[in-house]
Amino acid sequence: MSHINPPFERIEYDEETETYSFIQATAPAENPLVSVLWAVATIEDIKPVDLTPISDWIDPDSLNRLFDSPAGNQVILSFPYNGYQVIINGNDDIKIAWRQKP
Repeated sequence: MSHINPPFERIEYDEETETYSFIQATAPAENPLVSVLWAVATIEDIKPVDLTPISDWIDPDSLNRLFDSPAGNQVILSFPYNGYQVIINGNDDIKIAWRQKP
């Protein structure tokens, strides 16, 4: 995967569940939207700008506002995107599992 870029401190893959875990660096990401785009782009080994627009799946402004809220660190959100199931924890960790195999 050649396009690994911040904000991830490390990436783990669980072969049994076919789930990627993206662990954020100590400083929080710019916003959840950026993190999700980088995570999926990393899996697909492409640039984030080459992905299907995330707005086809979820409202980007609502996504960011949800995690910017005072209770944002307690939120867990799951949604489908581009063939994956994305799970964002309020603690800035992202898990991405296959919904359909390539």
